Amino acid sequence: MKKLMFIAAAVCTVCILGSCSKSTGSKKNLIGLSVSTQNNPFFVTLADGARKQAEVSGCELSIVDAGDDVVKQTSDIEDLEYRLSV
Repeated sequence: MKKLMFIAAAVCTVCILGSCSKSTGSKKNLIGLSVSTQNNPFFVTLADGARKQAEVSGCELSIVDAGDDVVKQTSDIEDLEYRLSV
């Protein structure tokens, strides 16, 4: 189940990143990135790369760290989904 949630989060993140383009006006596009932990160098590098790409694309990036807790990650993703919809 944990692997499935990670894969789903990664796919959603890639889809959101792929659709981001330079915004016009004062409102920036918001990108949500949920990582399982930032204690793992892989996820730290992933978050750093996402920050750089968001800056280049003119997007606002919100990164949430689930602390290796699948339930928290699910909640974080739902919260990001809400923020992206308003």
